Amino acid sequence: MDKSRATTDRIGAARLLLTALAWFTATAVPGAAGAVEPPARPGGATVEFDRFSARRERTADGDRLSISLLLRAAGDAPLACFVFVVARNDEDNPKVWTIWPPQLPGRAITAAGHFHGAEPSSGHALILTNEWQRVTATLPQTNASTRYDTAIVYVLTPEGKTLLARPFRL
Repeated sequence: MDKSRATTDRIGAARLLLTALAWFTATAVPGAAGAVEPPARPGGATVEFDRFSARRERTADGDRLSISLLLRAAGDAPLACFVFVVARNDEDNPKVWTIWPPQLPGRAITAAGHFHGAEPSSGHALILTNEWQRVTATLPQTNASTRYDTAIVYVLTPEGKTLLARPFRL
């Protein structure tokens, strides 16, 4: 047998083996026969953020904390959501907090300043796409001596599922 014939036989045997392996995988492994699933995003993130900034401002109306950041959906499909920002200082006694959009305790936050998101629609409504959108929150400071040390950004679905809960040190 010459070398070219032996090489052709090996290539044919390899193709047959690969075809059989593909058929076996498609029939024996559940879910393998469809489209290939894209790789999962790190941490399963569906909302991405960037360029967080916070600054304290003094105005004629009083002191306030201005927070800005960019948000976008991690996938291609539009994502309806609600955004909340909670600023807190757990070092003070009593603990101080504020929420944006402004609201009384009960709908999205407890009287002690703990976020629970029971009523997501009380947040700032957004439809995120794969393009960056700026969110700017202005949170009043009750008096000049109040200093918040943490801001937490929450993004929830209309059903109340938390998509993002990200604390930032101020």
